[in-house]
Amino acid sequence: MVEWGIRGGVLGLFAVVSTAAVAAPSGLNAACTKMYAKYEAKAGPKAFATSTNGYCGWAWRKKSTDAEFEAAKAKAVGFCMSAAGTDCQVVESAR
Repeated sequence: MVEWGIRGGVLGLFAVVSTAAVAAPSGLNAACTKMYAKYEAKAGPKAFATSTNGYCGWAWRKKSTDAEFEAAKAKAVGFCMSAAGTDCQVVESAR
């Protein structure tokens, strides 16, 4: 969220960062819940994928470009597929 305000006698535009914990996708097993916590801690392009049979995968990239964002999503699905052996899809991603 971004807001206008006066802080320290200066009028300006300020970013407000929420410190509230983000809830993990529903239905994750214990291992995927731990993986989700690691995913959440990363900044930059990232993606988290899950399968219908309970597996997951995640990936993040350092550079914030469209190509790196797409690569993170593809890698997350790939990691999930290697464990699940079945359908996986990105359930959450962020730039």
